[in-house]
Amino acid sequence: MGYLYRSENRNITPELIISKLIEDVGITSRSLRTHSDISIIKNNLAGVLAWTIALANKFQIRVNETTYQMKIDDIVYAKYPNFCYRCREKPCRCFRLSTIFISHTTDTHEEMIRVKDLIENKIELKVEAFEKLGKTFRKMRMVEAFNAINRSDGAVILLKNRWSENVWAELIKIREVMDEDNVWICVQSTKKKREDKLRLMIEDIKHFHRVDPYSKTSDLIPFLEDEIRKRIGELKQLGAKSI
Repeated sequence: MGYLYRSENRNITPELIISKLIEDVGITSRSLRTHSDISIIKNNLAGVLAWTIALANKFQIRVNETTYQMKIDDIVYAKYPNFCYRCREKPCRCFRLSTIFISHTTDTHEEMIRVKDLIENKIELKVEAFEKLGKTFRKMRMVEAFNAINRSDGAVILLKNRWSENVWAELIKIREVMDEDNVWICVQSTKKKREDKLRLMIEDIKHFHRVDPYSKTSDLIPFLEDEIRKRIGELKQLGAKSI
């Protein structure tokens, strides 16, 4: 592509390449929605790839001007290596929900125990949770927590009034490696004043993820059971469609 269209790549603007790329993506999307013949879809996909390569050539993402060997494959492999960039597994396990990590503050210990029991004994999924959050444990908690998060494909985060930098760090890690639809952030409504850092943390979370309030544990348990079971059903359908 670089050899055939080297003159055009020099003269065409990046904005025009992008518009052509978006146009072919739109045509492909429409072809899929209208169940067009597979040959039409293949042709449209070829156009998407061609304009992607044209954009790479425009910014000289290749070895040199003589060979026109693309380095775009190196770029793609760097982001999508021989494992899923999100769950770090091969094959990808993002369409599964088998292990749930419970992140909780010290004032949600009771809720954590109830949620753990629900997930393990009623929904019958594995749970990664740290039941003791003492001072001695804190030193190694983040290493162990991050390893537990990497072993999990879903998470429940329980918040109340107390701030926890560990939970904040866990949330960042959870967002990095998990499908956001496999994450439930539950905040208990209380009359007590929340610590300022936690209040600000919750406001930050609302910008990028849904926060589910609950008034008492008896409300939380059936809510989570319904949400997790519903998500398991959705993932089964997605998995069946991907086969």
